[in-house]
Amino acid sequence: DFTFPSVDLAPGACCLVVKDVAAFEARYGPGLPVVGQYLGSLANDGERITLVDPLGAAIQSVKYEDNWYDSTDGRGYSLVSADPAGTDLESWSQKNAWRPSDREGGSPGKMD
Repeated sequence: DFTFPSVDLAPGACCLVVKDVAAFEARYGPGLPVVGQYLGSLANDGERITLVDPLGAAIQSVKYEDNWYDSTDGRGYSLVSADPAGTDLESWSQKNAWRPSDREGGSPGKMD
């Protein structure tokens, strides 16, 4: 669970929601656009993530699967959008909308 604070993002900009800010900064360094810390845990074997508006209506819902790519299954690469601007919103829960990150550990706060 996470409630976004008031945040203005420029078109194409990123913000980060992390499990543990101190652990995240120890790994990736300070100064990245972290907007907060979520409660709970994300399942490594797949899960549905839903972004809702203040009234509780779903804005977007995405389901990811653990077995989509070998390199993202415990090998340090994250799932990233294959084409953030060109992917139809209805396709975000399908394997072909995602790819492994270019770098081990991903590239938090930047487009990969």
